[in-house]
Amino acid sequence: MKIYTTKEVINLIHENEYKLVCLMDQAGGKILPFNRVGTDPAGRLSEIEKKLSNEITPDGIYVICCKHAQNSKPDNYYVRKGAEQSAQDPAPVIIQQPAAPGPDVITYDAALKMQVENERLKMQVEQLTAENEQLTSQLEELETEMLAEDPTNELIENGKTFLSETLATIAPLLDKHFELREKQLALTALQYQQRPQERPVSIERPERRAPKKDIESYIISCKEDPDKYNELAAIYNGAEDEDDFLKQLAENSQEDYIKLLQWINN
Repeated sequence: MKIYTTKEVINLIHENEYKLVCLMDQAGGKILPFNRVGTDPAGRLSEIEKKLSNEITPDGIYVICCKHAQNSKPDNYYVRKGAEQSAQDPAPVIIQQPAAPGPDVITYDAALKMQVENERLKMQVEQLTAENEQLTSQLEELETEMLAEDPTNELIENGKTFLSETLATIAPLLDKHFELREKQLALTALQYQQRPQERPVSIERPERRAPKKDIESYIISCKEDPDKYNELAAIYNGAEDEDDFLKQLAENSQEDYIKLLQWINN
């Protein structure tokens, strides 16, 4: 397998007057698709050259695929980015397709408000439960007295009606309490994921797009950990833009997503 430089392949493309070009990884996954039929391939060649010279793009073997027409057989030219890989170097990154969007993650502020509301309702439920028990006891005493005097006394029926109305008021509050209890468990799980000595960071998506240079500088700072660096580079290479990268990173690793936000904000 012959290995070319990027400049050599670009010269061959001009010499052979190829009309369509694209960039793929060694496994055949497309990194930059073919330019549209009828358009000048020079724009796509410029993008390919910039991609292969970008420090974020992992070192390794890449394929520049060229065609004379849409249905013609492609000619593949292999190019190497960076130095030849040794046994100690990290394995080439295989770019994965973006994962399907997952559910939104609960924010710390929303979870805290939920916990406060839950505690307030718990106190209200306890108070109403105590009042209900007291009213039930009084009603039973009243019913016993009325039965002793007149079993058909109308006060008994009125007392039963009052008790039914009271229970109807308490029941929705009990349902609300149990609903908030479930949400509180979700809050507890979120808090266990945070460091105890640091205030949890909101993991809402930033309102503004994160600068490209901040994202790239953060990824470069992870080079001491080859696995982490390759993982972040793979997500970055497969993302459509900075927002798509942040979205994929949050779905893949909340810890890395939080560290990146802290890096950008600092």
